[in-house]
Amino acid sequence: MSISPLDADTSNDVFLYRDGDGIAQILDFAAGPGIGDRIAFGDAPSLPGSFGDVLAVADQSGTDTVLDFGGGDSLTLLGVNIDSLNADDFIF
Repeated sequence: MSISPLDADTSNDVFLYRDGDGIAQILDFAAGPGIGDRIAFGDAPSLPGSFGDVLAVADQSGTDTVLDFGGGDSLTLLGVNIDSLNADDFIF
């Protein structure tokens, strides 16, 4: 299966990930405190409700950070180191 990543380009982007979205990838996500790109999670018990929840499902896979929510749902941040993630990167 081929997955086309969403591109964060150079503006401040907000990506919405909801329960049941399956496998998704984001390219050029700018992670870190005060940086404009953000990820919003839909209101579902299987998705993170805090930054601690994000870190609990996050894993470094080579140069990428993979958030595995279970049930076939995952979000890969291409080229993003897990240590660069910050609570500012997420909307709960």
